Amino acid sequence: MNYHIKSNKGYRLSGGFGYTKKKSEAGIFTSEELLNHNLDGCTLLQVEPHGYGKFSIKQIQPTAQGKT
Repeated sequence: MNYHIKSNKGYRLSGGFGYTKKKSEAGIFTSEELLNHNLDGCTLLQVEPHGYGKFSIKQIQPTAQGKT
Protein backbone atom coordinates (compact mmCIF):
# COMPACT_ATOMS: atom_id res chain seq x y z
CA MET A 1 0.00 0.00 0.00
CA ASN A 2 1.02 3.59 -0.58
CA TYR A 3 0.31 6.67 1.52
CA HIS A 4 0.53 10.45 1.73
CA ILE A 5 1.69 11.78 5.12
CA LYS A 6 -0.24 14.83 6.33
CA SER A 7 0.64 16.95 9.38
CA ASN A 8 -0.06 20.46 10.63
CA LYS A 9 2.83 21.62 8.37
CA GLY A 10 1.16 20.17 5.27
CA TYR A 11 1.85 17.08 3.18
CA ARG A 12 5.35 15.62 3.30
CA LEU A 13 7.36 15.70 0.10
CA SER A 14 9.36 12.69 -1.07
CA GLY A 15 13.05 12.51 -0.26
CA GLY A 16 12.86 14.62 2.89
CA PHE A 17 12.47 17.89 0.97
CA GLY A 18 9.98 19.48 3.35
CA TYR A 19 6.23 20.04 3.07
CA THR A 20 3.61 21.31 0.64
CA LYS A 21 0.05 22.52 1.12
CA LYS A 22 -0.96 20.91 -2.22
CA LYS A 23 -2.08 17.27 -2.09
CA SER A 24 -1.18 16.96 -5.77
CA GLU A 25 2.50 17.62 -4.91
CA ALA A 26 2.61 15.31 -1.86
CA GLY A 27 5.10 12.47 -1.74
CA ILE A 28 3.87 8.90 -2.00
CA PHE A 29 5.35 6.57 0.61
CA THR A 30 5.22 2.77 0.79
CA SER A 31 4.32 0.92 3.99
CA GLU A 32 7.99 -0.02 4.35
CA GLU A 33 9.12 3.62 4.01
CA LEU A 34 6.73 4.70 6.78
CA LEU A 35 8.90 2.80 9.28
CA ASN A 36 11.62 5.42 8.71
CA HIS A 37 9.40 8.42 9.56
CA ASN A 38 8.23 9.96 12.81
CA LEU A 39 4.46 9.82 12.38
CA ASP A 40 3.42 11.36 15.71
CA GLY A 41 0.52 13.73 15.05
CA CYS A 42 0.34 12.75 11.38
CA THR A 43 -2.56 11.45 9.32
CA LEU A 44 -1.93 8.77 6.71
CA LEU A 45 -3.95 9.02 3.53
CA GLN A 46 -4.03 5.79 1.55
CA VAL A 47 -3.22 6.20 -2.14
CA GLU A 48 -4.72 3.49 -4.33
CA PRO A 49 -3.89 3.07 -8.00
CA HIS A 50 -6.90 4.05 -10.08
CA GLY A 51 -6.52 3.76 -13.81
CA TYR A 52 -3.43 4.89 -15.71
CA GLY A 53 -1.33 7.20 -13.55
CA LYS A 54 -4.31 8.31 -11.47
CA PHE A 55 -4.80 7.75 -7.75
CA SER A 56 -7.75 7.90 -5.41
CA ILE A 57 -7.32 8.93 -1.77
CA LYS A 58 -8.86 7.17 1.22
CA GLN A 59 -8.22 8.46 4.75
CA ILE A 60 -7.02 5.84 7.22
CA GLN A 61 -8.71 6.12 10.61
CA PRO A 62 -6.28 5.84 13.54
CA THR A 63 -6.82 3.03 16.03
CA ALA A 64 -6.39 3.27 19.78
CA GLN A 65 -2.93 2.17 20.92
CA GLY A 66 -2.88 -1.04 22.93
CA LYS A 67 -6.48 -2.03 22.08
CA THR A 68 -7.26 -5.24 20.24
